Amino acid sequence: MAATKRGRILALVTTKGGAGKSTLAASIAGELLKRGERVTLVDADPQSAGGLSQWYRAGEGLAAAALLIEPTERAATVAREASASSIVIVDVGGAFTKTTVAVLAAADVVLVPARPSALDATRAAEVVQATRDATRAAVAVVLNGCTRSGLPAHIRGELKAAGVKVLKAEVGSRVAFQTAMLYGTAPAFMGSVAGKAAAEIEALVNEIGRL
Repeated sequence: MAATKRGRILALVTTKGGAGKSTLAASIAGELLKRGERVTLVDADPQSAGGLSQWYRAGEGLAAAALLIEPTERAATVAREASASSIVIVDVGGAFTKTTVAVLAAADVVLVPARPSALDATRAAEVVQATRDATRAAVAVVLNGCTRSGLPAHIRGELKAAGVKVLKAEVGSRVAFQTAMLYGTAPAFMGSVAGKAAAEIEALVNEIGRL
């Protein structure tokens, strides 16, 4: 996900709690920072106390990124302005509010995180459809919190059958992500202890860049 003349705006959207929006936002930011990109994080979640803002303030791992908190419709304007000089990652709330719709209209890429479960798959498909009505951005689901079972492949098949684009990159259920949140960092900066998590995020960022 490289910057060109203008940065890119990546929005993470879901209406399902626990899908891992903030985890992915922080992890993607870390990978981009490691690559030397300028990154701006926009926390547009009204309940930001437990999300991206808390992650950012827990340590110094994401300090090279700018953090902007704007839980209103103005988040879209803030994102556009920041994209003049950086890649912007927006973490919105877990509902289709006016703020979410405004951010979707400004986004270049929309990522919908989903756990490998039937409920998450159903909700993700609903979010993708609603998102398509609100933006011209590239929209895709990323399977997050995957385990070593046949369930992720099954859910992937169900989503594809419903006409939903699912990224090939999958993110596992790993302690490294919990540790990263605790210390306010990202797998990209955690060395060998987070090697597998870092590799998954690296693959994810590469694929997002090709959308």
